[in-house]
Amino acid sequence: MTPDISHALRIRRGLLALLAYLAICPPSQAQTPEEQAYLAARVAANAALKKMEEARNPAVEQEARRLIGELEARLRRIVEPAVPRGFAAPGSYNPALCCWTGAEALDGLVYPRVGDPSGSDRVVVTTEGLAKLWVAEHKDWWENDPTSPADLRAVMQTEDFYSMAIDADARVIPYLALPVHAPAGVDFAVALLAGMSNAGIFPPPEYIAVSVVQRGGIFVAVVEAATKPAPVAACEALQENGQSDRDYREVRNASGKCWADSLKDGPVYSAATQQAQALVDGLAGQ
Repeated sequence: MTPDISHALRIRRGLLALLAYLAICPPSQAQTPEEQAYLAARVAANAALKKMEEARNPAVEQEARRLIGELEARLRRIVEPAVPRGFAAPGSYNPALCCWTGAEALDGLVYPRVGDPSGSDRVVVTTEGLAKLWVAEHKDWWENDPTSPADLRAVMQTEDFYSMAIDADARVIPYLALPVHAPAGVDFAVALLAGMSNAGIFPPPEYIAVSVVQRGGIFVAVVEAATKPAPVAACEALQENGQSDRDYREVRNASGKCWADSLKDGPVYSAATQQAQALVDGLAGQ
């Protein structure tokens, strides 16, 4: 593991945001004692590892593995143990700890998709309480978005949510929504056709991102689309043309509109919608 001290600084800011959220959290959004105890243990683990890393303690990686084992055991007592259909047991602990890449991923158990040789297709299973805590902890990621940081379902439709939640080591860039419906017993479902890139470019939409909220449980999945779009020169010509956040957002939005205009109501769009609906149904146990 390669340490990343910048994670520690963001974790500290996130903790302050989290404490502020808990202070004003209405009773309807309260977390269970088990969820709060898990979070306190994760915060303590990050703080302990940060001190070891700053002191250049050679035992930091060994201690991180031990703490991850303890946190995973806590999390398995909270998260429903059922393995989503199409994904492989036993699953593993999703976030890394301070100070390694992935330290800010969504708290949950992550399962790889059965038959995926790359290992990139995965689903994170968590609870609504833990997800709301995570959104509050990292509200600086989406506070400039038109969505409310406290609105979990709105956040589930953003680039930052999928990019950080599943620790894909790449940006997950939603281009257009796919019209899925929530099966019986599901409170909310959303699906997006997305590109994935870690090079500051806007690739073709070859992935499907899905979130399902069901009876207090949450499933967040990103899988490769079975049907790929043909190249569209106008869309592929769009690249990030500056270093500012505004430049990035403008080009991302233009790229998304280009792909949406090219694919809407076509065969790739229809195939992606069918695949997304099947994924939603499988996550919901249908």
